Amino acid sequence: MNKFTIALVLISLSHEFWSLLAAMVLFYPAFGAFVSLSQATLMDLQPPRHE
Repeated sequence: MNKFTIALVLISLSHEFWSLLAAMVLFYPAFGAFVSLSQATLMDLQPPRHE
């Protein structure tokens, strides 16, 4: 399993604040990869609208 999947499982299983916080700390960098990839894809689809 990758970090994204593990983070989602930990978020769903967390019952306390600290376990949720730890899962979200793991989730944040894993989610950032998807945002960057989607932005790059959108820029490739419409080159005139880069700005």
